[in-house]
Amino acid sequence: DRPAKWRKPMLDFIEDNLNDPDLGIETLLQAFPASRAVVYRTMEEFGGVAKLILRRRLERALGMILFESPETSLRAIAQCLGISNSSQFSKAFKRHFGVPPGEAREAFSQPMGIASQDPVPGSDRAVLMRELHERSGHL
Repeated sequence: DRPAKWRKPMLDFIEDNLNDPDLGIETLLQAFPASRAVVYRTMEEFGGVAKLILRRRLERALGMILFESPETSLRAIAQCLGISNSSQFSKAFKRHFGVPPGEAREAFSQPMGIASQDPVPGSDRAVLMRELHERSGHL
């Protein structure tokens, strides 16, 4: 099955090129000797090329915001991942994770360990922190 043959190489290529603002179907067509139909069928299970790329950029952004680059501006993180419009980035982030990127950063930047600031299990902050942590891939 041709789409299965290309799945891993294409996914690896996408991961390696998330910072390229032009990453998309045309980039994949230039990088792989596959037809447009094969590329679409290969990425169909992920919701399509554009959705996969955006989702992976947002997931990578979450990891950077929370763990890898917590001091880096949200605009710089977006640009680093090939998203030049920071407003568009914030809207997409909120659609995907349910909170704006600044709120996600704030929830994780508050000090832990002080009894009055520890999240109470079931509280909004505790739920947000758990959900964001699970979605980030840093389990």
